Amino acid sequence: MPQPLGELGLPALVPKDEKPPVEKDELGRFAPGNNGGPGRPLGAKNKLTEDFIEDFHAAWREGGKKALQHMVENDPVGFVRAAVQLMPKDVLVEARRAGLVVVKMSAEDMAL
Repeated sequence: MPQPLGELGLPALVPKDEKPPVEKDELGRFAPGNNGGPGRPLGAKNKLTEDFIEDFHAAWREGGKKALQHMVENDPVGFVRAAVQLMPKDVLVEARRAGLVVVKMSAEDMAL
């Protein structure tokens, strides 16, 4: 369905409170050129994600240091794995250039 044309032969402007019709194919998918709307604004998080991050932060502030110390004492391999996964990749590349040994873990170890 082509977009309605205005007086000058250009697509007619649709008021903000009025949405243009959504075009879909026989399987319910959006037709080419029709993305279905603007979606969520870039950078917007849903409420569940925001709540989870707030709760995680509160738990971390309460016991994060103790949890890290527990890992150091009881699971040093897991502690090092967590530290390496948090490092930006460019830090690991610089470490290699500096001649430091960077241990590569197997996929099985990473899955633990």
